[in-house]
Amino acid sequence: MDLRLAKRTISELSSVKPFYSLFGGEPLTYPHLEELIIGIKDAGSIVDTPTNGTLLATNASMLVRTGFDSIRVSLDGPQEANDIQRGKGSFAKAIKGIETLYNEREKSGKKKPTISLIYTITNDNYTSIEKLFLEELDLTKIDWVTLQMQNFLTESMGESYAKLLKSEFGITSDKYWKAMIRSPEDFAEIHVEELSHQVKNAIAKLDS
Repeated sequence: MDLRLAKRTISELSSVKPFYSLFGGEPLTYPHLEELIIGIKDAGSIVDTPTNGTLLATNASMLVRTGFDSIRVSLDGPQEANDIQRGKGSFAKAIKGIETLYNEREKSGKKKPTISLIYTITNDNYTSIEKLFLEELDLTKIDWVTLQMQNFLTESMGESYAKLLKSEFGITSDKYWKAMIRSPEDFAEIHVEELSHQVKNAIAKLDS
């Protein structure tokens, strides 16, 4: 993302103070992140971002100092399950990032950024919810949790999306939507009663 374009956009929209969510790839790798955040906050807006958490510890001090509003860390399950999906060592880095950000926030006496967790439920991890929340997380350092089902598109939905992109924006790329093609039948192996049991126990732990 071109920083000059981003700054111009922030300036043009400053009168309405929009909510900014930094998204696409891993936002914490953006080389001008601190300058971008300062621009958004100086314009009076709220800004958040999802992250895999692997670079969170490195950026923790900056995020607190700039008044960043909310960090949402994505985990795909306990350490073993998460690292299969996101790479060996990614779980440990994310946990270290959460702890570092929490400690920096506490040391500063500030309430932001808030720290939340995103758990995307899939066929491979729906039986691991209890293990993560009951055994592997220090929930005192997390402000809230989002449990969400996996997003997907059917072939026909993807084709409709492609037509819209071409007609409205002149874009013919299919890299994004084709990666999300799934059939609803693919999720049939998720045992709903077991999923409900896992979620209820996780909620009970969060509420305790």
